[in-house]
Amino acid sequence: MKEILFISGKGGTGKTSLSASFAFLSEKCVIADCDVDAPNLHILLNPEEISEEGFFGEKKAKIINEKCTFCGTCLNLCVFDAIEEIMKNGKLQLFINSFVCDGCGVCYKFCPSSAIEFYDCESARIIVSKTRCGPMVHTRMESGSGSSGKLVNRIKEKAREIAKKDNMNFILIDGPPGVGCPVISSISGSSKAIVVTEPTLSAISDLKRILELLDRFKVKAGVVINKYNLSIDVSNQIKMFCQRLGLVVLGEIPYDHNIPKFQSDNLIPVEVEGKSSKVIKSIYKKFVILFLKED
Repeated sequence: MKEILFISGKGGTGKTSLSASFAFLSEKCVIADCDVDAPNLHILLNPEEISEEGFFGEKKAKIINEKCTFCGTCLNLCVFDAIEEIMKNGKLQLFINSFVCDGCGVCYKFCPSSAIEFYDCESARIIVSKTRCGPMVHTRMESGSGSSGKLVNRIKEKAREIAKKDNMNFILIDGPPGVGCPVISSISGSSKAIVVTEPTLSAISDLKRILELLDRFKVKAGVVINKYNLSIDVSNQIKMFCQRLGLVVLGEIPYDHNIPKFQSDNLIPVEVEGKSSKVIKSIYKKFVILFLKED
């Protein structure tokens, strides 16, 4: 079983469209949407939910008013200004705003009256769905919740459980952009990575930082340049940069104004004949030959 990660140094490069296309072209794969802050793979795959479970990835503090002596210790210690004074039933009380609380636990630890409860908070729902491309694991986060590497890791664990149970060949991971904690968790355990970039002014610096992160985890990567013809000069610079590093450029996808129209109809680019679909299919074949068959 191999885990193939789709990743980018910034958002909006087209990695979700490419990962959905690979899922459509692959046989016996599990799809994991690990872009937990802004999941959008479901828009293309139109999943039918089968099951879901809660994810308790953070703690929150709550004041027990019956024990509170209104000493103000917690109010002075909270650096996040999450504790507020409110009037309730004609009495001034302290209240912790759960949307602002960072879950550090300082108020809980130093409350002299033990009047603060520190509890596990459900921050997301992990969902297993079926799609036309195979089973999919994704998430729906609660309002105000922060993403974490733990949530990404649990999504991947769930995908592995399904892959093992159903004897799947691949897990295709739509990773988050950037280099933060969820990205690191997405990279961990991956077999190969496809880095999607586009010809913008920040392209090479964005590409460089994600490649440095992949290198730390010893994950071999190939590069795809999306919408390459928007700037041939920058695309050539990206190719020369990859050549200097010994990286394989798997392909260059042309800008296709029809793709947003396809996506609005829940269609994956390779499901519709067009100038980009042929290129994506050739990228998939090249990836299989160069990165998978070598193992």
